[in-house]
Amino acid sequence: MINFYKTVKNQFKALQNRIKATLHSKQQYNDALVIYKNPHLFSEVDRAWAFWVSTNQAFSSNIGAGWSYGRKKNQAPKTTYHKRERFENHYAKRLELVSLDCRDALEVIQKRDAKESFFYVDPPYFNADQGHYKGYTEADFQRLLDILVNIQGKFLLSSYPSELLDSYQQQYEWEQRSLHTTIRLKQHHKPKTEVLTANYPLEV
Repeated sequence: MINFYKTVKNQFKALQNRIKATLHSKQQYNDALVIYKNPHLFSEVDRAWAFWVSTNQAFSSNIGAGWSYGRKKNQAPKTTYHKRERFENHYAKRLELVSLDCRDALEVIQKRDAKESFFYVDPPYFNADQGHYKGYTEADFQRLLDILVNIQGKFLLSSYPSELLDSYQQQYEWEQRSLHTTIRLKQHHKPKTEVLTANYPLEV
């Protein structure tokens, strides 16, 4: 992300030209992953391009989650096309006032918590196939919930339903909304229910 910002600021035209010439392509996606995993071998522009491709063409925008494709006619290529055409230098403006903190999320929440704080919390789903997030356990999720119980600010938590979450939601009277989605599993799609949980009123 830091390299992406620097490249957008200092070498925008070179990066834009590279992105404009990028197709919705599994080969280019695979090439991007090679660059992403071996950054010391490539230029700043190469690495920024690889970051853009590996997020924008990945399933659910998760790096390493697999190349995303759709069953509807031209769905995925159209998505890539629109993202490619919208790539302008306002990306740099959007990042200028962002703080990047590469620490344990629980530590960040505790240190940045205040009455006016808002945390969007999207941990790996312990009760799902976690892909490259593998290793996040129910105990990790419970530690997160214990932190959220005591914060001063507001939070919005995204997860799959679970008995553990239900117990906290009922005990602390958190707001909750269910969202019905579809996830891709190899060659087929499976309906799933995601849950949004918050410690403030959620609009319908």
